[in-house]
Amino acid sequence: MRDLADRLDQEAWDAQDRADYAVLFRRARAASALAFAHSEEPDEAIYEAAYAVGEPEDLVRKLRD
Repeated sequence: MRDLADRLDQEAWDAQDRADYAVLFRRARAASALAFAHSEEPDEAIYEAAYAVGEPEDLVRKLRD
């Protein structure tokens, strides 16, 4: 899982000036959340998951809806 997260991070990094950057960034964060969930630091998964859905404020708003 960590290898996938690293690969998706690199894809997002390479796409910083492209229109699809936000989607690639969120996809990388989601993969990283899964990697952390299966690691020695599972509490870090929540931070990555929050960024996978956008800004942390977006997560809070979506949880309320």
